[in-house]
Amino acid sequence: MRTYDLSEAATLLKMSPEALRQRAKAGAIPAYKPGKRWVFLETDLHAYLIGGYAEHGQALRATSTHGGKQPCRSTNAEKCGGFALPPQTASEYTNLLKLPTAPQPRNSTTR
Repeated sequence: MRTYDLSEAATLLKMSPEALRQRAKAGAIPAYKPGKRWVFLETDLHAYLIGGYAEHGQALRATSTHGGKQPCRSTNAEKCGGFALPPQTASEYTNLLKLPTAPQPRNSTTR
């Protein structure tokens, strides 16, 4: 198993070392930082390159079977977590939890 440092991996992927560092830090490219330097596995870098193709080993085509449009890779991801329901107001929340409520103090500045 061969390992690459940041500059070697950037050369292999044909990108700048800074762009590769940012992608590795974000988790977009598999990497490990055991100390002060990034380490990349050759198999992970090859898998990353292969994953960029629409089909295994074939370059992207100008048209596809999706009605002639290429799917957008950046917006084609699944969304993580979140709620489908709209946020509830404080009074609805209190009613659902059946919390005891104290009477609101009267405003002393109004007559």
